[in-house]
Amino acid sequence: NVYEWVDALNNFLQVGLQDFENRPYWNEVEDDKEEEESHPPTAMAVAARTTRGGESLMALQNRPAMWGRSIVSNCYGDGGVITTRTSPQIKRPEEIDNPLQFEKVCSDPLDPQVAEWLLGYGIRRIVVGHKPTGDCPAVLSALYTGVEVVSADTSYSDYQPGSSISSRDNHRGVAVSVVEIVGATCTDNQLRVFGTLKNGHAYDNRYPRLFAKDGFDDTQGDRHLGIRLQPDNFDMAVGKEDHDDPHHCWWTKAVIPSEQTYYLCRGKGRKVEYTTIPIPQALAKNSHNIYSEKAKAAS
Repeated sequence: NVYEWVDALNNFLQVGLQDFENRPYWNEVEDDKEEEESHPPTAMAVAARTTRGGESLMALQNRPAMWGRSIVSNCYGDGGVITTRTSPQIKRPEEIDNPLQFEKVCSDPLDPQVAEWLLGYGIRRIVVGHKPTGDCPAVLSALYTGVEVVSADTSYSDYQPGSSISSRDNHRGVAVSVVEIVGATCTDNQLRVFGTLKNGHAYDNRYPRLFAKDGFDDTQGDRHLGIRLQPDNFDMAVGKEDHDDPHHCWWTKAVIPSEQTYYLCRGKGRKVEYTTIPIPQALAKNSHNIYSEKAKAAS
């Protein structure tokens, strides 16, 4: 269960730290005169570097080393949003014959089996980072699976395609975000995300209150946030047709109070696009199309 999993991870950490304390350096070749004569010292030294204390913790952040089960570098997010239909998804370990196939894969925030497991232990929200998600956190509304998923990494808020880290010291620009969980208890609360976007506009997102196993109260938050717009809603929303491009689905990502608009985002990889739509227009005729089929079913 989830409690055993957390205890096992904490124990794994302590065992790794103790291992590092016991043997902090790479292993050395035994003092053997015949060995020294048969091998150049440099080659011997290289051959000897096969293990050191704490290597299990170093491996923990590497997806291939953990066979796709890293709690550090596994992530959500693609193209500035929480997921896309073309983002490479985690594969089952039994389907893999080369650990390098786990590189660049993402976890699926819409996985119903994972959501069911989390909900069974009263977990309604996941907050992670690691993978850049544009100039403000990417969120999956709890309308989809019952679990709200938040991915907050603004390290490429103002990234310019084709540039390198060495050529641009600041990839965040003016963007800054704050993630808060606000509420009476740890089982009755709501998500608030606010800050400044790359364009300098202030934003303030208040998501519906989550409580109990499946409680969802949108009288205290905006149910239109963290939702993927349906392709047939593009003309109404942004005046563009992208029906043939499956990853080009706009997501409602933020509310800009000063302009009374929703801030929309879409993309793939590190290519991210933004646009805005007036809030009244988003809530006008056919506004129910703003939800995916899963979100509509959940609501």
